[in-house]
Formats: sequence, structure tokens, C-alpha cells
Amino acid sequence: MCFRTFVRNPANFVIEGRGWRCQSRGVIEQFLDWMAVNQTWIKWLGVGSAVMFVLSIMIVPILVVKMQPDYFLEGRNEDLSLKARHPVIRMVGKILKNFMGGLLVVAGILLSVPLIPGQGLLTILIGLAVMDFPGKRRLELWLVKRKPVTWAIQKLRARAHHPPLILPDE
Repeated sequence: MCFRTFVRNPANFVIEGRGWRCQSRGVIEQFLDWMAVNQTWIKWLGVGSAVMFVLSIMIVPILVVKMQPDYFLEGRNEDLSLKARHPVIRMVGKILKNFMGGLLVVAGILLSVPLIPGQGLLTILIGLAVMDFPGKRRLELWLVKRKPVTWAIQKLRARAHHPPLILPDE
């Protein structure tokens, strides 16, 4: 740590006895100074974090309830998906889905920075769920088959008077 500080600013060092002694300030003081300089940026991150938190609380239950009961089964009816659309619409839809998912992942990473309040991990997971990538179905099934997740999903669906999700037995 002191060597990097010396390379950047040799004035922070003095000769003491046999070697150099680091006079650089502590990490906490540097961080507090950075926060004082970047108050506007921190306020906007806080507002974004609060908005993402509220949106995730509102949107995730709606998506879980609206999901078709056979969503996780192989060979399900996919008439409403992009696969049944015109190739141009399908391509534009995939590009927009992946772009929005990527933005959510980036926002989640930013919200995961220490000392910035927010739902960073949840935002990353929502972004990954929106995107199309190899292994996505396997990841979704692995997550949904966790007992607490399955219990929460089925409880939300029952409360909304929707049939439970049908999961493969694999």
C-alpha cells in the first residue's frame, strides 16, 4: 500500500532511520473525503437503489404469478413467446431483452458496491433472468428447485388464486 502511494506521490514519505515511513492517510479517511467530493453521485445512487428496490418488490410477484404453470416443462406451449413471431421482430426483441438484461446486471453490480444501499444481487438476478444465454434454463431450474424459493413462489401463486408451478422431476 505504501509503495503504491510512494509511486503516485513521493511527498507522502519521509526518511526515518533505516528506511521509508509512510505518512499516507488511512483508507477510511480517503473514503470519507471521496464521499464528501462525490455527494451528488452518492445521492443519485441512493435514489436509484430505492427505485430498484420498490420496482423489484412490485414487479417480481407479478411476474411469478403471471408465469404459466408449465413454464419449466420441456415442450410447453410457446405461442406467446418470441419464437412464434416474425424473424425481424424476434431479432429486435432478443436484442432489446439482452440489452435491458445487461443494463440491469450493470446496475446490480453498481448497487453491490459496499456502503451503497440497494438490492444489487436481486437486480443482477433479474437481469440474468431477462437475458438469453447458454445454460440459462439449467440455472433457472436450479434456483427454482431450492425449497425456500419453491415455497415462496407457490405461496405467492396460491394467494393470487393461480395454479402452482409444475416443476420437472429430474
